[in-house]
Amino acid sequence: MEAQKAFYPGYSLTTRGVFYGARMISAQKGTEFTGSDYDRICKVYSIWICMNAPDYIGNAISTYRITKEDPLPGIPDEKRTYDKLTVVMICLNAES
Repeated sequence: MEAQKAFYPGYSLTTRGVFYGARMISAQKGTEFTGSDYDRICKVYSIWICMNAPDYIGNAISTYRITKEDPLPGIPDEKRTYDKLTVVMICLNAES
């Protein structure tokens, strides 16, 4: 979880959240799993509380996550095998 005073610090906070989540996943190697036992990867959450959101955003919450799309269905997998990363953006605006 990270608090952020500026909504636009010069880069996308959403992209930074994805990067942090990816780092949390890769940091699990050697602790949550070893070798190639990738099925032991635990889901991670990167939560951002953005204070002073611009007026046009106001108070808002968005989530970004890994999902599956099947342009041509047939691959039999379970959501738990790919649902490993969620970014939550919570925007707060005292004026809204």
